[in-house]
Amino acid sequence: MNPQVPTDLPVICLGPYGSGTNFLMITLQNSGIFVTNGPCPNAWNRNHPTVFKHYVIESDSLEILTLPDPHRFICIVKDPLHWIKSLQHMIVSGIMPAPSLAALADAPLSEIIRKPGRIVGVHRELRGLSEEEAAQKCFQYEHLPDLWNQYVKGYSEHLPGGSHVIPYERLLFYPRQTFGDLIESLGGDRENLRLRRERRFQNEQNRGVGRNYDEALAYYEQPHTRYEGYSSDDLKFIRDTLNSDYMKLFGYSAV
Repeated sequence: MNPQVPTDLPVICLGPYGSGTNFLMITLQNSGIFVTNGPCPNAWNRNHPTVFKHYVIESDSLEILTLPDPHRFICIVKDPLHWIKSLQHMIVSGIMPAPSLAALADAPLSEIIRKPGRIVGVHRELRGLSEEEAAQKCFQYEHLPDLWNQYVKGYSEHLPGGSHVIPYERLLFYPRQTFGDLIESLGGDRENLRLRRERRFQNEQNRGVGRNYDEALAYYEQPHTRYEGYSSDDLKFIRDTLNSDYMKLFGYSAV
């Protein structure tokens, strides 16, 4: 334990849909870290940190959001090739809350990759709007690689110093080291790590759909699963539109 870091500072977890946010949040909570994301006390306060874990973070987001003070951000990202297929799985399973993506339930993967859409971002105009009105002011993306780029840009460039951006794969493949270091940096004791290998990391909306730890590890450690389902044209499109600097930043190999 680091006695210089208080353990009761609220932690705000951020990540795209399908990136492993529940895995991150539940493991930290089980390990004694106070994670503030949870049921929102105000049913329609879109600026409250408990409801914006999947928002795209823009340059003025922290001026708009209602944040506990002090607090820390922990962000999770996933290899975009795996992430796109995680989104497809959510879409096909009927648990994707983002309307632009949910509408693609019958679309092939190649269309899901290339389709422009809207997703909730943090905008000043969202204050005081109904759900229907706010949906018209969502962040617009050109295609899924662009959405991945924008998520990473927000986490890397628009959050304060001391925020953590961690690849999902590092948490999955090296949990004791990665979670241990993270817990210690948050003032906790790395020996308190509680990784529930049998639990499916999901919420009420996607119950029964996600993998547990051992199932996820068995899937993601096989190199060929990264490319399954993609055509050569899909891979070229993704390669040409992803930000290569962000890929290198998190140690992801080229597409």
